[in-house]
Amino acid sequence: MQAQDSRYAARLAALYEAHATDVFRYALHLTGRREDAEDVVQFVFLQAFGTLETGTDLLHPRRWLIKAAKHRSLNVLRDRREASVVPGDRRLVARDQPDPEEAEALAAVRSMLWALPESQHQAFVLRHWSGLSQDEIADVLDTTPGAVESLLIRARRNLLEDRNQVKSECSRVRNRLVQALAPTAGEQSHIASCRRCRMAQARLLRAS
Repeated sequence: MQAQDSRYAARLAALYEAHATDVFRYALHLTGRREDAEDVVQFVFLQAFGTLETGTDLLHPRRWLIKAAKHRSLNVLRDRREASVVPGDRRLVARDQPDPEEAEALAAVRSMLWALPESQHQAFVLRHWSGLSQDEIADVLDTTPGAVESLLIRARRNLLEDRNQVKSECSRVRNRLVQALAPTAGEQSHIASCRRCRMAQARLLRAS
């Protein structure tokens, strides 16, 4: 029994060394917070260890880990949104804050990506943040490699168009949305008139 546990631990260590960075980058994009991404990584690899203990091997480990990270990250977003609407709740501000410049840069990128259609968003992040191949992305998204290539082309085109056209008001509104902050009346009026900001709000609400 002890020999089996050692074998599973060695297998888990190898998986961690090979894939932890990819899982972290993906979780960081989805959650927007380094500490939340670290929690996701810890949870996912503990889940992987539990799976290995049952005698089930992970045939495509990176795909399995990324899928698990996606589900866990969306649960974190949901929990954060629920906590943010509790009067007097201080759980969100009690945690360590990231470097302001790093947080601002990450928020800017996330605000643009959440304004993409979901399939384009996921394909882009999995390719450029987590380094998955088109075949691996197709497996994660339950689609074909050809469809993934089309998603990536459209995502890049939309991001370039968004970067050239986005207004300061869009950036401010989306930054609040990705932080799970309720928009003000004025911001809600902007969202009603801006297709991309409506997309970002709708997708973040669904995710949470």
